[in-house]
Amino acid sequence: MNKTYNMKHYKKFLKLKKIGFSTNKISEIMGISQPVLYFWSKGSLPLRYSRKYRKSSLKKIRKYNKINKKLRKEKYRELRLKITSDFAFVLGSVLGDGCVTVRKRDVRNMGQTCLITKDKDYATNFKESLERWSKTNCKLIFYRNVWNVWSYSLVVAKCLKNFDTKDLLINSEKIKSSFLKGIFDAEGSVDINGKKIIFVNTSKNIKPCRKSIKEP
Repeated sequence: MNKTYNMKHYKKFLKLKKIGFSTNKISEIMGISQPVLYFWSKGSLPLRYSRKYRKSSLKKIRKYNKINKKLRKEKYRELRLKITSDFAFVLGSVLGDGCVTVRKRDVRNMGQTCLITKDKDYATNFKESLERWSKTNCKLIFYRNVWNVWSYSLVVAKCLKNFDTKDLLINSEKIKSSFLKGIFDAEGSVDINGKKIIFVNTSKNIKPCRKSIKEP
């Protein structure tokens, strides 16, 4: 797929959006992935764009950041202390089979949380849990035979990325169970012949959760 989109692609997207086409339909028409179109709809520009559009875009971004900086700080403080079952399930799922990124582009920080799975029910549960905990909308997309759940909230990404899993040990059994549910839904399996429940992962951040599992 051609990833070096220019202003012609961008203007065509805006034209189709103005007519009333959905992002999904525009993706089919133009052959451009939905995540790319989503960023364009939020003010991002293609890699090949004119100085005029770049200057105008950066001006809008600076103004937006100034207005929303205080709100994002308050939202971050609120979510960081909001350790619910939904949060624990999302955290476990992300550590097991997801991805959280925080990066800077132009003059703004950007964050995104993603889960990719073949299981529609798991993707739906993850999306619903993430939305209940964060009070933000997420995208559920079926793309290349897998289900993608995307959150483009910088605050959500920071909360998940900066959370110390050791803090789960001082929470209730319900919270711990939700975390383990997310972990095992992502990376767990059952060996019927060997009568085993198996979990495999190389992340050191997941190691502390072993202490919360009681031996039968």
